[in-house]
Amino acid sequence: MNIKEIKYQARLAMRDKYWEAFVVVFACFGIYILFKLVEIMVCSVLIYNNIVDVKQMFTNNNFIWTTFRIIYSVFLFIAMVPVVTGAVWWFSQAVKKNEFLSDSIIQLYTSFKVNSRAFIVYGLMWLIQLLSLIPSCLMIFGAYIIIAHYSANSDMLYLAIQLIILSIAFLAFHIRVTLGLILTPYIFIRHPMDNPFSIIGISFRLMRGNKIQALKLLLSYIVYLPLMALIVTIPLIIPNIMMSVTVFAESTASEYAVKQVKNEKVKPRRNKIEDIEVQGRV
Repeated sequence: MNIKEIKYQARLAMRDKYWEAFVVVFACFGIYILFKLVEIMVCSVLIYNNIVDVKQMFTNNNFIWTTFRIIYSVFLFIAMVPVVTGAVWWFSQAVKKNEFLSDSIIQLYTSFKVNSRAFIVYGLMWLIQLLSLIPSCLMIFGAYIIIAHYSANSDMLYLAIQLIILSIAFLAFHIRVTLGLILTPYIFIRHPMDNPFSIIGISFRLMRGNKIQALKLLLSYIVYLPLMALIVTIPLIIPNIMMSVTVFAESTASEYAVKQVKNEKVKPRRNKIEDIEVQGRV
């Protein structure tokens, strides 16, 4: 399925469902904005009471601020996982045109079994992405140290340039890894009780030969970046992007399933979301 067909299918899936998609996406951004407001409030209190200064917020040299950031990040992750999983599930159902009860997504938000597994899956995704980004960051940091301590005429400047080039190469590797993980949430909602490492491995396997198409799909929405800078337009634009990505994901996963059936490698499973008390056909 090419990019034009993906977007066409996404528009069909969004027909008469836009406001539902808007609410699902806005739930994600609403929680994130709520946490950011809390962060701003705590930040203001700490600065007002001279407990921390602005420079320390960027260098993490203040123990109180560092502790708050760690606790804040943990609670943000815990709060975001259920709504992100619910959003992925809703878009997947919309693309597959499955009928489901309006309260199904609420049950999914509150399903401890699903969300406890989702914490592991998304945590592994974050860890893999972080590890793939570390080499690029180290190269940039090395180049910065050289430039800061040596003059522009120094022979060491050549080394700094080489480190910057290497950082770009490693950044490309990071993008490749990120694209390889793009199907993980969709595989997870199909088989939430599967081994998290297996789910991630399947995502990488499905994305072999499909990374360029996924990248083209995402880049095709780059024209919306100026509008997204307004912040308030994000919940209006993201549903369209999310639906297109879901169409791509479902198409890729379906093609893989057909190949597996033909090769008689697929066995019946009973660990899908509806088997853990979430109503609706998945």
